[in-house]
Amino acid sequence: MKIQNTGTETNFLPRTVDPLCILRFSHGCMAPHAHRFHELVFIRSGRGLHNMNGATVPIQAGDIFLIPQNRTHEYLVEPGVQIELDNIMFLDRLLPLAEDDLSRFTNWQILFRLQPSLSSEMRARTGMLHLDTPDISELLPLLEKAEVFSARTTDQPGSRTELLGLFLQILSLIVRKGRTGDPEGLGGYVSRISRLLAEFNRSPEQDWTLQSMADYLHMSVANLRLQFRKLTGRSPNRYLLDQRLHKAAALLAGTEKNIGETAAESGFHDSNYFTRQFRARYGVSPRTYRKKQSAETN
Repeated sequence: MKIQNTGTETNFLPRTVDPLCILRFSHGCMAPHAHRFHELVFIRSGRGLHNMNGATVPIQAGDIFLIPQNRTHEYLVEPGVQIELDNIMFLDRLLPLAEDDLSRFTNWQILFRLQPSLSSEMRARTGMLHLDTPDISELLPLLEKAEVFSARTTDQPGSRTELLGLFLQILSLIVRKGRTGDPEGLGGYVSRISRLLAEFNRSPEQDWTLQSMADYLHMSVANLRLQFRKLTGRSPNRYLLDQRLHKAAALLAGTEKNIGETAAESGFHDSNYFTRQFRARYGVSPRTYRKKQSAETN
């Protein structure tokens, strides 16, 4: 494929979204650029290359990928060729609306946790999340309806709520129906490690050990350590600790559970150990964190 970057401008994209905008575009090559919002991209038609994190990967109709906020990326296509895509642009604060439920799906972990942070060779080898034709037929009416409401949000009451509901439906469909394209190669490890991350979300309180993690994935402990660090940049135990602390922070901000209950539900059997780890991560005690969150919402 003969590809060149023609330095296409990107000024037809919005500078900001507040907090959500869903639009359809057709374009050729697009120069390196970044935005202050996340972009969830669905390729409707065409094929080309997408460059992010120093890795250039092939894209085609049915592919779905996330471009995190402030991440420089570019599209490369053959001269005269157009890619048609739906661009779901949203602010970070919307993700928690779906994360507690949908992060239990393997595809959520692939789309929002693993692939966006992979560098060069790793991203090129893992493959894209992809929807097949029957699932695309289910997705397109949601996208088209969302694009209508996205155009109305500035002047019609209720349009923002309708658009938000469609956004959540779109996320749900993608994480339930998407598939990865390389089950036997490195993409297979992406799928397997993502299953473990999803299980961490479902049951952070479980007594996980390296051996139980490896058994869950039918891998050796040595291979688990190797592949997990390749894909996440962290050890399995460090990732699990971070996940438990994230869960605890959400419980402190959103429930009335006491510190001991919060610790136990998040996977900490010793509340003193929990407090030390929480302070190391967030800079304040769990009690102070709850007070600050309460003050910010009142």
